[in-house]
Amino acid sequence: MQRISHLVGRVFRQREIILRSGTNVRYVVLSSTLQRAVAAAGLGMLVAGAWTMAGHHRAWTLVDLKSHEVARVEEAYRLAIDSLGAAVDGATEAGRAEGASAILALVAQNESLQRHLTEVERRLLSAETERERASANHENLVERLRLLDRQVRQHASKNVELGAVVTSLEQGLTDAMAERGRLAVERDRLARERNALRAEIQELERRQGTLTVTHEQTIAQLSERTQAGIDGLKRVIARTGLDPDRVLAAQTPGGQGGPLVPAVGPDKVHANLVGLGSQIGRLEEMRRLLRALPVGAPLESFNLMSNFGVRRDPFTGQLAMHSGMDLSAPARTPVHSTGGGTVVSAGWNGEFGNLIEIDHGYGLVTRYGHLSRIHVKVGQRVAQHQPIGLVGSTGRSTGPHVHYEILIEGKNLNPAKFLEAARYVSKSQ
Repeated sequence: MQRISHLVGRVFRQREIILRSGTNVRYVVLSSTLQRAVAAAGLGMLVAGAWTMAGHHRAWTLVDLKSHEVARVEEAYRLAIDSLGAAVDGATEAGRAEGASAILALVAQNESLQRHLTEVERRLLSAETERERASANHENLVERLRLLDRQVRQHASKNVELGAVVTSLEQGLTDAMAERGRLAVERDRLARERNALRAEIQELERRQGTLTVTHEQTIAQLSERTQAGIDGLKRVIARTGLDPDRVLAAQTPGGQGGPLVPAVGPDKVHANLVGLGSQIGRLEEMRRLLRALPVGAPLESFNLMSNFGVRRDPFTGQLAMHSGMDLSAPARTPVHSTGGGTVVSAGWNGEFGNLIEIDHGYGLVTRYGHLSRIHVKVGQRVAQHQPIGLVGSTGRSTGPHVHYEILIEGKNLNPAKFLEAARYVSKSQ
């Protein structure tokens, strides 16, 4: 008994089917109980079919028995009729009463036989009905057996396919386990690399923080030095009587503005760099303005005959405004440009006589009057200390000298301040 149970347990052991679709994996479990139930159901259907076929056989046997019984009754009835005929033919007048009694007896027997025949026919009809019902049951059973056979064949085909699928799934599972092992090794390697990268990132962040502090300190130092340079140049330029901020502002029209939003973190470093860049740009503008200033004297050697401001006119003796400086030197002494620029006027100009005007940018213009000879022409670019003409006494003049003027935006400035600032400007350059 134990061997049978062991054999049944081996045949109907629990099975697992793994179905894999893409990244989805499903498990289908065929328990031993389910397999036994399916086998028991099939066996039950086979037993039912056998029992139905046996019942069908018994019904046909009963029909045959009833048919034989009807035949025997019909034969007995035929024999009774024959006896009755014989009795009638051989009867005499003396035996008519007995013949009548016999006839009555035969009639009674005939009626009994009729009743028995009716009962037999009824039973035969019942048997026929039962046979038809058995036949219908047989047809139903045959149809069910055919259906069961188709199902069994389908299940057999599915079992073959399922076996192939199970084999494929087992191979896929083996490959997946191998891939899982490989991925585990790769995951460990990536985890080690990630930890190393994190440590490197932390070190870089620490170094970045240190560099940020160093950059801020360096930028602060450069900003201080740049601002000191700007302030120094402002002081030098201011010695000429010019306001450098106003001069530069006049050259860069437009405006800026907006709400103040303090910068923090990396934005602060960027903002500091932007601010330093602006300071450096401002320092460069100051240097360009300093290089454009017409400092120094237009003559290497001269005598100051008349300063800037109110004086007595040499022709009338009346007080009058002198818009420049009169620097005396021998006739035909070379006259130099006090700064680089572009000649905007070169020729006779009324009381100035032969006059040269040079535009130095930033609204600054220098004038050199009473010249005897002009060596430049309009549009020519001249450098600082470049000879531009010779000393003369043309125009409203009492003798050889140079009338020297400095203007900004058409307003006369005192050239003496530019002469005094020359030594400071040369040191700053």
